Amino acid sequence: MTNLVIKNTKEELEELEKMAHMITLEKDPSTELQDDIIRLPRTKILNKPVSYDLEIEDKVIKSVVAEPGWFSIYNKTDDMMCYVKDFKLQIYQVQYSYQRYYPKKSDSDIPFNREKNVYRKTLLMGNDTKDRIDTFGGWNNGVKKLGINKNYEHLNADQQNVISSNKRQLHIYGIATCDTILDKENNSVVLKDGVWCAKDKEDNSPTQLAMCFETAQKTSFNNLNELIKKVSSKTGVHRLFPGYTLTMKTRLYTNEISYYAIEPSISDFKTIKPTDEFKLNSSLFLKHIKQTNDWITKEHKKNEGTLKDELVSEESKNKTEEFITTDGIES
Repeated sequence: MTNLVIKNTKEELEELEKMAHMITLEKDPSTELQDDIIRLPRTKILNKPVSYDLEIEDKVIKSVVAEPGWFSIYNKTDDMMCYVKDFKLQIYQVQYSYQRYYPKKSDSDIPFNREKNVYRKTLLMGNDTKDRIDTFGGWNNGVKKLGINKNYEHLNADQQNVISSNKRQLHIYGIATCDTILDKENNSVVLKDGVWCAKDKEDNSPTQLAMCFETAQKTSFNNLNELIKKVSSKTGVHRLFPGYTLTMKTRLYTNEISYYAIEPSISDFKTIKPTDEFKLNSSLFLKHIKQTNDWITKEHKKNEGTLKDELVSEESKNKTEEFITTDGIES
């Protein structure tokens, strides 16, 4: 992956600039979708096989639907999980956030009555180093400065724990193309009107669906982010990549422990026409990002002032008003 070279002609770069401008215009309220809640399927890597009970000649055996290293696709609308071996993902938006895990009975200084394990979450943004508000009413999940901390070794154990537990998360919004998607009983399915439905047995065409792929797993994050940064540096257009498509596959890594992570590749640039479908997809993803950030901002305002924030700087605190008046889509 370090030898990857992405080349763009002058015409392709001009096309990307036009698309970037067009998608930015989609922020105008006159072009927004209706105020329905946007729910996108979420995709994760499977670490364990998924099987179901198959009855053969009065005997019940376990039949495997999906192997470790496949992807799960969860659709919240019908609360149903399906599975795919690999897929292609046309990139529309790339966003970054941070999340910090709080087990149920830990961190007694947190002033919330938590009946279950929770994640403290930050705003989604188009970069991974800019300060941002979080759902606990603080900044950066309690970290003074995001990114590499050169003084990490000199911090005390509590400060190191705050930093190491604050995980970067990558959110890639796009249109996925899947050869075959299977439900938990090994039936081929498609997503129609927001719910999983049986696929016509005579339909051999690939299935397309809008999704948000998210990962905080370090190897997957780094592998994907390397490609994204290379494309961004070549095109000069940050987080607007609809001319490129990722191939999403996994491979087994064997270090101290064995695990699966994304081993992605990326296509050459493909010119995209500004069709109504393209504009609708752009609006869909932008609204989902804004919807997410609106909720995070609401939680921040509700909890602001109740939290002893461990490492937040005065500079960050002074920015609060700027963040809570934003449209939620940061570059």
